[in-house]
Amino acid sequence: MTEPSIAGRADGPTTDDGSEPSDDVLLARTSDKSDESSCRAAWGMFYGRHAEYLYGVCMPAYRTKLGETGVGDLVAETFLKVYDKAAATYQPARDGDADYRRQRVRAWLGTIAKNLVRDILRGRKRLPASHLEHDEWRDVPEHDQSPQSTSTEEVSRAMEQVLSEREQDVLRVTFHWHDPTKDRQKLPNEAVDELARLWNLKPDNIRQIRRRALQKLKAALPPDVSADASGR
Repeated sequence: MTEPSIAGRADGPTTDDGSEPSDDVLLARTSDKSDESSCRAAWGMFYGRHAEYLYGVCMPAYRTKLGETGVGDLVAETFLKVYDKAAATYQPARDGDADYRRQRVRAWLGTIAKNLVRDILRGRKRLPASHLEHDEWRDVPEHDQSPQSTSTEEVSRAMEQVLSEREQDVLRVTFHWHDPTKDRQKLPNEAVDELARLWNLKPDNIRQIRRRALQKLKAALPPDVSADASGR
């Protein structure tokens, strides 16, 4: 995986009281191209918070289709889209605590990556390797050497084998929002609405697809792995 060197994270942006700014603030600063230094610093801090997470989500989800190098390129392209245009389109949550806002941002990043993959597989887009050769990027080898757990690999294989593309999409969004410290979780309404829009379905249909997909995935996995993959 790669990391931007243009951000100067050692002297990254702070709020007036000296604390680190929220993701919402970082995205707002990233979208403001009138102050290039502040824009790039905010983008670099945002990248540092979320790149490893997105890489960990995309590797089991898309490694079969893109390869490990392709997943690294996908993560890089996702954050470049955030820098170029997407930051300006992000709509912050009107309420919710810090954990909720963090999950919402990460689900949004996952949606950008998913849409990129969809375009790649449909032949609409290629990931430009030249992006990874710019002086603004440098290698961070410690981020891409961590092996995927056996459970993660089993879940990824089972999803490919027993679920349709639509069911996989719904469960990936489910896992983006999953909090292992909570029981019987539901997808937030905005996540359901976004899936319904993407698949041209009603929200209730998305919830039914999620329920059936979880049942199919659970039946296809060993008991110890299916418990971790329940997303409930």
